[in-house]
Amino acid sequence: MSIFSLDYRTMSQTLQRMRYTGSVEASIPSGAFAKGVILLEVQKGVVQSCFVVTRDGQQFNDPKRIAEELTRAGLLEWHLISGPGGLSAREQKSAPSSAPAQEPWPYPPTTSGAQVLSATSYPQHVPADPAWISTWPLIHRQVYNLSTGQYSEQDIARLLRYSPPDLLTVLNELESMGVLKRHM
Repeated sequence: MSIFSLDYRTMSQTLQRMRYTGSVEASIPSGAFAKGVILLEVQKGVVQSCFVVTRDGQQFNDPKRIAEELTRAGLLEWHLISGPGGLSAREQKSAPSSAPAQEPWPYPPTTSGAQVLSATSYPQHVPADPAWISTWPLIHRQVYNLSTGQYSEQDIARLLRYSPPDLLTVLNELESMGVLKRHM
């Protein structure tokens, strides 16, 4: 089960870019749906159904209202409860792996001459095996997923609330792994 700390809009975009298929859920910490749970059913990056169950058991499935309320809620802890391809965790364990052998995490860190986060560098991830990505630490998965070419290094640090030195280390490691391109 993967965990992402992203706002509703960014998570929706991430699912779309990953062409994710499966279920995603998050607890809602504040707002009209406080202490409720949101559940998304996603097929190839497109949200097929979205509903919220509040702490008193009420269900809401109006996508517009849900989007408005969750925009106000800020960051949510998202859990992918079905893996890519729509397999449950149990099905994934029993399914034969066709993924090519990849270097397991931890990956050897490298150093770079970059000392500060760039406002003009828009990192772009390259396709990587989801089975390999699932072995990475959370921060690496989050940075990889936000590296779409639309966010600068500074934007990513602000969205994820990571310190510049930590983010620089992750960017350098992902770049050395060959799964991220940085343009200076």
